[in-house]
Amino acid sequence: MSISILLIATLLFGCSNETFDKAVEQGKLALANKEYENASASFEIALKEKKDEEVQTLQKQASKMAVALAEKEKLDIDNAIKLFDQVATMKDGLETVKNEAKKEKETLTQYKDKRENYNKELQTAQDLLSEKKFDESKVILTKIQQETTSDKILKEQNQKVTEQLEKLEKEKNAAVEEEKRQEKQKKAAEQKKQQQAKEQQTKEQQQAKEQQVKEQQVKEQQKQTAQSSKQKLSPKDAENKVRASLNLSNNSKVYCEYDGDKAEAEEYVIHVYTNVQYEDDEEGGHTVTYGWFNVNANTGEVHKMEF
Repeated sequence: MSISILLIATLLFGCSNETFDKAVEQGKLALANKEYENASASFEIALKEKKDEEVQTLQKQASKMAVALAEKEKLDIDNAIKLFDQVATMKDGLETVKNEAKKEKETLTQYKDKRENYNKELQTAQDLLSEKKFDESKVILTKIQQETTSDKILKEQNQKVTEQLEKLEKEKNAAVEEEKRQEKQKKAAEQKKQQQAKEQQTKEQQQAKEQQVKEQQVKEQQKQTAQSSKQKLSPKDAENKVRASLNLSNNSKVYCEYDGDKAEAEEYVIHVYTNVQYEDDEEGGHTVTYGWFNVNANTGEVHKMEF
């Protein structure tokens, strides 16, 4: 209990009127100093000595102001505004106290509007955070934090901002890590895709090369077959080859005659001979062989057979 209240209590030992007057005087002085609890206590002492309508109004005024300030201290803004309004609109009582109550009400109403606006901004910041718009959300939260840091009445909003900023940093860091992970995964997938494409390209090129070689081989084989078919000598050609090699082109008495072939060597066998006639030979003479010659069916090469 304050010293002023103790002094008031000592008045109880004087006469009633003197006690009443002193208590009222102390109460009004306390009101002037905005000591509403002390004022209410002084007026209660006075009312115990004597009932007085004016003092009763002052006591009610002081008591409600004390309760309103207590609610303000507890940050129960809505209830504090209600109590300050009751004091400001009292029919009687001190105008100075009414004006003080009115000012408190206006101030708290402004704070209430601020809190509502900050709460809306906090919700906006939360929505942006949900959309992963970290920088935009942080701008709003930082602004609110700066504006509410030193204001006790906005302590709740400041605390919410701090919590949301912590949440934002965690989610932002997590998003960055997730982005890195996805980028790494994407890069790995792209590299794998490129590697597979490269391997497929190499495979296709190899297959194309092999196919080209096969086709070339087929063409060469076909060409060789065609050339072989085109250039291969006939038995008659082989006979002429032998005749030419022996310079027998103008000798009609020497015969070059196809006499079979050597299949494994693709060679023709040409028999070179002449017929000898005797006057007394009734059988018409006999054959004289000059030799047998091999003629390569492909190259036309002529060589004499050795026995």
